[in-house]
Amino acid sequence: MLYREDDIYLHFMEKYPEEGCGLLVNKKGKIDWIPCENQAENPEEDFQIPANEYIKARLTGDIFAIVHSHPDTSSELSEADKKASDFLGIPYIVYSVPAFEKTEYIPKKAEQS
Repeated sequence: MLYREDDIYLHFMEKYPEEGCGLLVNKKGKIDWIPCENQAENPEEDFQIPANEYIKARLTGDIFAIVHSHPDTSSELSEADKKASDFLGIPYIVYSVPAFEKTEYIPKKAEQS
């Protein structure tokens, strides 16, 4: 499936009021959207992509970004989102739902001590 924001919106609206999540994967220069299940203990406030879905996506290409929704709130990233993005070295994209505003975060390089 080629990346279209409409596909992301539909997935997130299907999961609403829970957080939706998925991956953008670079497959030979084309960015594909891969929707994922949210296996977090509290999916209304958090998301967790199952390891097997992440690994399966990673085997098809390079993870371009981790994408998830913030139901009924701003698309601004939480400190936990930023820390996870920085740790993984993978951009995060967050959409507010249902407004569908978008915030992108590019990870900061870990400081060398």
